[in-house]
Amino acid sequence: MGLLEIAFSVMLEELLRRAGLMQNTGTETILFVDDNEDIAMVAKLLLQRFGYTVVTYLSGVEALKTFKLTPDKFDLVISDIGMPGMNGYELIAEIRRIRQNIPILLCSGSDEIDMVNNVKQCVAEGFLLKPFTMQELSRMTRSVLDNPFPRFSGTALNNKLLTEMA
Repeated sequence: MGLLEIAFSVMLEELLRRAGLMQNTGTETILFVDDNEDIAMVAKLLLQRFGYTVVTYLSGVEALKTFKLTPDKFDLVISDIGMPGMNGYELIAEIRRIRQNIPILLCSGSDEIDMVNNVKQCVAEGFLLKPFTMQELSRMTRSVLDNPFPRFSGTALNNKLLTEMA
């Protein structure tokens, strides 16, 4: 770990304490998949500060290879939807063929209604709208792990879903 990562890590821990987020912690192992290296790195650092073990991949294909080798190692999969090669929907379909009951949390920068319908159809337990805050990430991660039924994060998206589900 470089000096910049150490400094960031120390500041992050203090921010988490001040924000009262340390109650959303855990010890589970998370497979985090996003083709954006910066997002993957920051999410990994955040989730590690919450106590989770995090394995990150920048490719759905590479993440799937690891999942096939050790499917019981992971307690949760968090995946971006829009990735080149194998997108998040395809990755989840393959993961569900291997281990049907694993909780899945999808994330995307788009809140289009078609995407929302796709998330519901692939039976993801949660959705995070990018850019998500550390509060949203910590709460949604803990929530999906504790009680895996569909939930969504993001104001515009929640408004659409609440209207649609009523």
